[in-house]
Amino acid sequence: MLPGQRLDFGHSQDDALHPGSKADRMEHADYADCPKGGNRAAGGKLGAILKRRNPSRAWHGG
Repeated sequence: MLPGQRLDFGHSQDDALHPGSKADRMEHADYADCPKGGNRAAGGKLGAILKRRNPSRAWHGG
């Protein structure tokens, strides 16, 4: 972590999967400071996965 980098609180257990989990570490917030995209990118990726797995309505062939 360097001066000027944006930081976020991170969770060992993703809050989206384990509601109420406590933040237990500091992480880079943005892609500019972290090759993997940072904490916000990770949250966006997980949110997209969960949205694809839980469609807004049931689709039936027929």
